[in-house]
Amino acid sequence: MDAFVPAANMLLLLKCNRDAASALFGKARALDLSCVPDDQVLEAAQEAWEVVKHLDPSPIYADILELSGWVLLRMGRLMEASQSFEKCLSAYQYVGAALGAAAVWSHFGYLYLHTGAYTDAYSAFEAAAERYADLGDESPDRQRHEPRCRENIGRIKLKQENPDHRIGFYRPWGERDEDDLFYPPEVPSIHNSHSMYY
Repeated sequence: MDAFVPAANMLLLLKCNRDAASALFGKARALDLSCVPDDQVLEAAQEAWEVVKHLDPSPIYADILELSGWVLLRMGRLMEASQSFEKCLSAYQYVGAALGAAAVWSHFGYLYLHTGAYTDAYSAFEAAAERYADLGDESPDRQRHEPRCRENIGRIKLKQENPDHRIGFYRPWGERDEDDLFYPPEVPSIHNSHSMYY
């Protein structure tokens, strides 16, 4: 992983900031995949963000925000995670990355589950499922991700009908514990609705 840093430094000297950010993001992603402590992953992601944050939105710009949002969510820093996902969604939409935008909607659904905001989670998973469906019947990404969003929508309905039941939800693909169901904390919702654009 240390190999990413000299490459990034050389690219910065050449004023190739996006490429430098890609190298630093590679380091952050490798750390995340190695399951190192979240604060180390976040530090590496923030190093990449500092290089690219003043540039126009681009795929790497959005990728860094997405990873940062995930790490912040795992750390329980929900407001910061939400802000990172909002910027990420705008960036993916700006560059026309339909798959990235669909993924971020599912991240919002997962974030809302953490707060007990089931109505918001339902809307976010529905938005994600619709965007995955737009990828077309033959899309492997649609086949992989849309069913998981639809399943969570069904589980949210079940939870709303049976508030006292302990119901687990599917985590998004790529999350460290993606094969384990997520059980939201039994806390009152911190907000009833969240104005988001579709």
